[in-house]
Amino acid sequence: MTTTVVTSVANRFRIDHARTWLEARDAAEEVLILGANLNAANELVRSLVKTRGGAFGWHRLTLAQLAANIASPALTARGLASISQIGAEATVARLLHRLRTEQRLGRFQPIAHTPGFPRAITAVLTELRLARLSLEDLATVTPDVSLLLAAYEAELAELALAEWPKILRLATEGVPTHRLSGLPLLMLDVPIASEAEFAFLRALAGRAPEILATVPAADKLTLTRVRDDPHWQIEDLDLRPASVSDHALCRLQRNLFQESIAPAADPGTSVEIFSAPGEGRECVEIARRALALARERIPFDHMAVLLRSPEEYRANLEEAFNRAGVPVHFARGTRRPDPTGRAFYALLKCATEGLSARRFAEYLSLGQVPDASTGGEPPAAAPRGDQWIEPDSEAITEEETAEESERPQAEMITEVAALGQQTPVREGQLRVPRRWEQLLVDAAVIGSRDRWRRRLEGLANELRVKLAELTADDDVAAAAVTRTLDDLAAFTAYALPLIDLLDGWPESADWGEWFGRLGDLATRALKRPDRVLAILAELAPIAPVGPLSLSEVVDVVGPLCLERAVPPPLHRYGKVFVGPVEAARGLSFDAVFVPGLAERMFPRKIVEEPILLDFLRQQISAALATNQSRLENERLALALTVGAAETRICFFVPAP
Repeated sequence: MTTTVVTSVANRFRIDHARTWLEARDAAEEVLILGANLNAANELVRSLVKTRGGAFGWHRLTLAQLAANIASPALTARGLASISQIGAEATVARLLHRLRTEQRLGRFQPIAHTPGFPRAITAVLTELRLARLSLEDLATVTPDVSLLLAAYEAELAELALAEWPKILRLATEGVPTHRLSGLPLLMLDVPIASEAEFAFLRALAGRAPEILATVPAADKLTLTRVRDDPHWQIEDLDLRPASVSDHALCRLQRNLFQESIAPAADPGTSVEIFSAPGEGRECVEIARRALALARERIPFDHMAVLLRSPEEYRANLEEAFNRAGVPVHFARGTRRPDPTGRAFYALLKCATEGLSARRFAEYLSLGQVPDASTGGEPPAAAPRGDQWIEPDSEAITEEETAEESERPQAEMITEVAALGQQTPVREGQLRVPRRWEQLLVDAAVIGSRDRWRRRLEGLANELRVKLAELTADDDVAAAAVTRTLDDLAAFTAYALPLIDLLDGWPESADWGEWFGRLGDLATRALKRPDRVLAILAELAPIAPVGPLSLSEVVDVVGPLCLERAVPPPLHRYGKVFVGPVEAARGLSFDAVFVPGLAERMFPRKIVEEPILLDFLRQQISAALATNQSRLENERLALALTVGAAETRICFFVPAP
């Protein structure tokens, strides 16, 4: 077995070395290529195919994809279901509720009821499991955390659930029998963030006849792990003469975070620092520079915007690039407002705010009213067994995005066609309720079940009196009043059953009862309730937890409903690459823009983990994160942005 690890401060040198290694393979030789992300693996292979022609059997995967693939047979054989981060947090919340009731949480008992505690504990327990620590390792140092870890593992076993650490363990056990093990292995900038991941890769490498791994020179965590293994031979590409240059960018890459002082040299134009007043202005300047580089014949897909705090910049970048007419590729996709989720959230807020007419009007305005029954009432709730939707992903596909964009136009056509119909409900199909919001205003509905009925009945009586006062010559006005009466009858038939449903909810209940009631509401009040039902299914492990009020339920469910993820297109060519810093592993660009170089943003504020403090972590295992390793991660992030640039880089800092 030949195992080589090559390092360099510049992505392009590592990528070139990996390309040379792949060029030596036969076109029909099977090879396993693990990329830090799928973009990196795919681009490396495409760059080779353009020069040498097609190849067969080159398997391109990420570490997570490969682990899930190998672990899948074991999961099926043992009857285990994999869960996401939300599912893990829900499982921990269920566990904490039980232990708090039994007074078994020790020093965590006074804070166990706080909203952020389940998420914080989940992060710690996941880290401990990824470090492959035993309960004995924890018992003498922090018995309270040891008890929680033991209870969490028992809970996962009882519920037949598998999270990421368990999947990695099963994948490690399944390596010897998997068809992809035993192939030549290329690992392109794959970070090894935990002992569990390293154990999996070590098992995979143990069966590979030849291995090449590329690692950024600043990734000390990964390099420390491979250095401890005598089978991994490390070569520094930066020691080669061809890697040495006085180019300003090359000097920055070589000397970043070095203690020695580099001799003075011409700064050139390859490194630029620009000061801008705020995130919006930074994004405008990035778009301007992208257009200027394009005029210099640098393709858009040779440019990248690398973000340490993506959420702070995503919307501003999207707007700035759209206004500049620059095509953009978001590596982690984008998030879009979800009309279905927002309509559901509006109904929940309607219930918490005393059957607020304003919130009900907001629900109507989002266009998610389903087809009514023949009498105009909302459809019946789906059976509880049919309300479960597999919570595999909240992401929607590009086809669904296109379908969403076409729906408003289709509904507008339906509305226009319905204008000539006098019946609000025709064969179970509701006319578009475009006037229902105005009816709420005219009826002066302000809340409470009885007021809803009285005000709607009062408006109906007022319209009947008005119709009776019209003479035979006022046929146009009479037709308008009659149409309004028909609309009001349709609205009353549809809205009051939902108001009765919301009014009948208890003041408090456990999560299991709330899930049933929320599922009933979603299937009665939403045209396409699947995503809401998938969110409820994701939270199913916390069903026994409670009691809790509807306001507490809305605080948990509401934020999950408001937006949904839209995955990126399959190809990024012809577009500026925008992504988090880690997405640049294995990729190289002519020009890189780095906004947000400011305290608390890049670098992020480094804080000690409060549940398991650093002095305890040092006693337990060197594999656990401390403030020193968190500082190294911030340095690594900056080194990755610098290493991704080939000819120029521009940093953006706040204006003084």
